[in-house]
Amino acid sequence: MAKDPMFMQTSLADQARDALREQILSGEMPPGARIDLAELAAAWSISPTPLRDAVKALETTGLVEIAPRRGVFVAELDRKGLRETFELRMAFEGMAARLASQRLPEGIASDAATRYRSAGSEGDAALAAVDSLVHDIVRDHCGNGRLRKLMESVNDLIVWSRRTIIRHVPQAYATTLPEHLAICDALAARDADGAEAAMRAHLTAALGRIDAFLDKAA
Repeated sequence: MAKDPMFMQTSLADQARDALREQILSGEMPPGARIDLAELAAAWSISPTPLRDAVKALETTGLVEIAPRRGVFVAELDRKGLRETFELRMAFEGMAARLASQRLPEGIASDAATRYRSAGSEGDAALAAVDSLVHDIVRDHCGNGRLRKLMESVNDLIVWSRRTIIRHVPQAYATTLPEHLAICDALAARDADGAEAAMRAHLTAALGRIDAFLDKAA
């Protein structure tokens, strides 16, 4: 059987990883779902070997769990996992905000604040579109390649939590607007202490809102 064109360009394992990753991040495969490797291999017209390699790669990012004698599953997005992810973000993004405050090109933080304010006047959908803006800015301008790689290593978990839980928290994006603006203002002022504190405060508050939402939903 001819291989699907989507798997023709780079390694099958890499493309299988990317395809499976997108199914998880999009919610097509929900948390806790069993991943049938034989079924996927047949659907994508590839052998099980690259799928096994893909699963191992996704296990290291926290998206997949391999249970001996039980099978392969999409990881559960539970409180413990969310808290651990946010603790990592507080450490990584707090430091990135501190470093970026001294290295940002002039005007970037002020322009970001303008975009946030504009989105705030347009509603929740517009705010959702710029939700990660200041987080991307501090990552891209922290000037520390190793720190950036560490931040990128948890990005899938951030996207996953945003798509599966955070978007359901009432007024999630409107509530974060003043917090994002506080980070932008500290960055624009090149206030390293203030930028780190504002980023940590934002992430701490966000985790608190998620906890409160999960309490009510329980």
